[in-house]
Amino acid sequence: MFTSMRKLEVDPLRLVALGGAISFAAGAVVWLLLGDLMGAATLEVDIVCAALVFYVVVSAPRRIMDARRISQSREAVFLATVSAASAQVVGSRNRVIIMLRSRDEEIDRALAGVRKALFLGFSAEEATLKASSRLASYSASNALRRAGLPSASMSEGGEETHGLEISGQMAAETKLPVFMTAAFFTPIMLLLYAVFSHITEPQQLVELVALEVILLDLAFYVCS
Repeated sequence: MFTSMRKLEVDPLRLVALGGAISFAAGAVVWLLLGDLMGAATLEVDIVCAALVFYVVVSAPRRIMDARRISQSREAVFLATVSAASAQVVGSRNRVIIMLRSRDEEIDRALAGVRKALFLGFSAEEATLKASSRLASYSASNALRRAGLPSASMSEGGEETHGLEISGQMAAETKLPVFMTAAFFTPIMLLLYAVFSHITEPQQLVELVALEVILLDLAFYVCS
């Protein structure tokens, strides 16, 4: 998680403070929404909702970096292939790097930085090394460092992409049952609570439905 924060240039203390502020606001909203609907359990429900909101906010950089890593690892194959093929034809590393473009926004931004450094007189080795350190995917970073070299591997990124896809499938297999369990049992438990607590007033029923929506939304974001 700290690596993701460093890559995104996010201050951990500010992120924790932001997460605390948002979770406190979410807890206050839930508290006002529930009132005395849940009785003695209101405080516990409020704390759980606030804690889940805090987790969603603090873990946002990791999810962003995971998405970037997958996109960049797939683009690394294309980048390495085009770079190696162009180097064999053009023969000049600087010219190849200047001509290179990427479909991934982060890689294309890194390539723009390399082109700017080349125009300012930096060597290709120095420019690519500095720009590649900002990428989330190690295969994309390697492809950028070796851009313009005829000996660059044309299969760069394949292993990382395969590993990330397997990891994503395993995570989905774990998180999907958790979300399905929450989606199945939350309405049932709240309905039983309404029956045994003799909740019949329309306002209380609306509050109960709102609580169900909040819990399911939190479960979805935590499992995403």
